[in-house]
Amino acid sequence: MNGNSRNVLAAILIFLFPPISLGNDWQKTIISPDGFAYVNMKKMTTKNQFIIEKYNILEKTHKTYNFAASTSGCYNVRADSTSPKGDKISLIAICESDTDGRLQKFYRLMILDTRNGKEIRCFNNGHKSSFSPDGKEIAFTEQIFGERGSQPPLGYRGGMWIYNFHNNRAKRVSDGDFASSDINWSPHDNNIYVCYYDEVSRYNVSLARLEPTEYRGIYFSPNGLYYVSTPNESGAKIYQTSDNREMIEWGNLIKAKCRTNAPQMRYRLWSKQLNALVISPGPDWQNVVFSIPDGDIAGEFEGFVIGSNYNGTVVAIHPMKPDGTWYDQQKVNFINLAKFKK
Repeated sequence: MNGNSRNVLAAILIFLFPPISLGNDWQKTIISPDGFAYVNMKKMTTKNQFIIEKYNILEKTHKTYNFAASTSGCYNVRADSTSPKGDKISLIAICESDTDGRLQKFYRLMILDTRNGKEIRCFNNGHKSSFSPDGKEIAFTEQIFGERGSQPPLGYRGGMWIYNFHNNRAKRVSDGDFASSDINWSPHDNNIYVCYYDEVSRYNVSLARLEPTEYRGIYFSPNGLYYVSTPNESGAKIYQTSDNREMIEWGNLIKAKCRTNAPQMRYRLWSKQLNALVISPGPDWQNVVFSIPDGDIAGEFEGFVIGSNYNGTVVAIHPMKPDGTWYDQQKVNFINLAKFKK
């Protein structure tokens, strides 16, 4: 970096909302391209309904509204992904049912229309999901709730599925032995990448087949030339796609910004518009914006990242407390990353 990151940091545009109760500091926030953020899902225990707090980032206003979804017997509803246009969001819930005296817990994937809050479709056992780059389909995997080796719930078939919003059909594209811990329908080649522990597979959309890969991660740069491995807690690494070579020099530049004695990279997001990587070099609240074209750090900002819009130009964060020691889970800021573009 050229020594001006502090000036860039001071110049970024920040939207601050009044304190709100987020309940869970790991809650993911969805930001749609039309300038709305779907920040929090709360269960109204008296009515067995869920509500969404919807924020207008530009006008700095917010409202709370009910959404009609299959939430009976569900709890811990959290946002998962958004369509490119922001007209749909997917939510994951943990649900319970009593079948023949057997209490079962299972995941439920719900897809909502953000314009009216109505449910488009739900899938029992559906878990991680990713919208297609054109927003016409969504890919998801079925997942068994609980520890590895747990018994599957009734109706579980497993595998990966693709749901088409035009014909309202869900197509199973892999067998039941297939599972994933994460999934990404990557815009750079329009293929679906799935990660299951240390293995990465690719569903070739044009050839309609599942293929093994040698990749170590599923999140690719906008041009597809690089990707990031994303371990659960820390230890993320950047690789060159063509030969799986680790970009050690880039990693060292990022980790050199760590303000503690334990540098550990944590992936946050790729900014498609900036062609930049947002990544933490150590503490959860410290973030750097790494420019791929420049091979250098474009700027820094503080706060725990809890979401972004599809193009990676706006991120939602829990801002730092006044004493600067930790982030405030009761507040949400929105940062315009476009200010980092040179």
